[in-house]
Amino acid sequence: MSEQTIQNELYSIPVTILDKYTCLSLGATTVKDLVDSGKLIGVSPSVNHGKKPDVLIIDKDKRVVVFLEFKQPSEFNSDKKIKSAINQEIEVAKKVGAKIFVATDGNKFIWINPKTGNRIKDETGNDVCKSITPKLEEKKLAEFIGRVALDISENNDVLVKITDSDPTDLAMKIGGILKNINFTTPKDSLYTFVELFLFKYLSDIGILTGRDSFDTIYNMYETFGIEEVLYSYLTDPREKIKMLFPEAKDKTSIINGTIFHAYKTSSGYIANGTDAITFKEIMKLFHEYEKENGKFIHISRDFKSKLFETFTKQERNKQNAGKYFTPLKIVQGMVDMVDIVPGMSICDPACGVGKFLLEAAIKLDSPFEFKNEHIVKNILIHGFEKELDEKGATSGYDLTTILAKANMLIYFSNLFKENNNLKDIQTIANELLNDTFYSSKTVCGTLDTIKENEYDLILANPPYYPSKIISDEAKKTKLYEKNGAGVEGLFVEWIIKSIKPGGVANIVLPDGIFTTIRNEMLMCGKVTQ
Repeated sequence: MSEQTIQNELYSIPVTILDKYTCLSLGATTVKDLVDSGKLIGVSPSVNHGKKPDVLIIDKDKRVVVFLEFKQPSEFNSDKKIKSAINQEIEVAKKVGAKIFVATDGNKFIWINPKTGNRIKDETGNDVCKSITPKLEEKKLAEFIGRVALDISENNDVLVKITDSDPTDLAMKIGGILKNINFTTPKDSLYTFVELFLFKYLSDIGILTGRDSFDTIYNMYETFGIEEVLYSYLTDPREKIKMLFPEAKDKTSIINGTIFHAYKTSSGYIANGTDAITFKEIMKLFHEYEKENGKFIHISRDFKSKLFETFTKQERNKQNAGKYFTPLKIVQGMVDMVDIVPGMSICDPACGVGKFLLEAAIKLDSPFEFKNEHIVKNILIHGFEKELDEKGATSGYDLTTILAKANMLIYFSNLFKENNNLKDIQTIANELLNDTFYSSKTVCGTLDTIKENEYDLILANPPYYPSKIISDEAKKTKLYEKNGAGVEGLFVEWIIKSIKPGGVANIVLPDGIFTTIRNEMLMCGKVTQ
């Protein structure tokens, strides 16, 4: 059987892999043909443009991800012949920018890191030998290619072990350092930690690259002053993050505000006070954490709420009354109690960092997909919070909305990794993050309006505490008739009116509420005993 016959049995021309990659079986097509026709970019000028690769797997940006070299079985039946097959084309793979090189006879697949020339190994140290058969296993293959491309580098040939990291200890250390900056509050410290954590996370998952990456900024300390490094962070990666993740109508994104300042003048770079020193200390802590624990690839799903609580415990004021988060195990238990099916509309009217909604969404195999340059939603989730305190002052509650959006980014990071270009990331950020979570800027927040019979399912742990100000404001809306006790009573009435006929509400309430509003709930006919 010829090499071309083997190729044609595995790949038609072309094969698409989940709309993420295109598999090109090239035959007589040369690298020059691909470059001249605009089907391929990122190719080194020094490559032999007359070369005819066997198969290329390219991404949506027209860059080579996998370079496949095919051999007949008779040319692939010894270690010496396999080595020869690899050496024959690996330099070409490097020059076309391939992240992965695979030599195969159609049966045996040898995965190589083109940057090192070494075999790629899995997390247990065994050689990766996964078959590339896109016609049979699109989803698994796309996920595996994405994982390998992300994990290997010029310094690493081994796949990163998939474990959830919980950098809460790192957050506490950094929070202590941020106290050195004048007038910094725990809230400001949390803003800043979230921003720098996302800078590192987006670098680690391959969204921020080149001069925008964490490694580039950190390595600048070897040759540049600390003020210039801080200035470079503020003007390059930070601005890139703001561009990739635009603000929503409520003015929240995944980062907001900063306590670091640096300027460029005719005489050099200047940073305010201890800003540059503090920034370097924090960068060093992130670097040391990576050396000990690995990159921020898989993050504990409970990390964001633990993070909020870690910082706000330092800020003891009435502003945080009723403000805490449901433990993940309880959230998961409550989600398991209800049916989650495609097409549902689910709401949390006091969503915090979004765990109820996100845990509900991942009960589906594919809650969100990116097709035809837009997000396709197989489930609708809506999370509401408020930013103002009871007197109408900015309370910092928008922090939870920022954390919720950052949380959703982590839960569904594959959507960003697999569609890694400016336009697509901006679209996903707007249609997924910004359209899911909303921060109100009124005293009553979510309670200001009610869309009756709107949701199939409501999951919530609403705040509970007495508030005459909120009760009086809610009465002005003329939406609330039951005079339920405290803020929790208002939320219960909101939930009852918002649920569709036949819908379900699964919520956490304090014991005392059942002695005061139980009869009203039963009278509505939507809550059973």
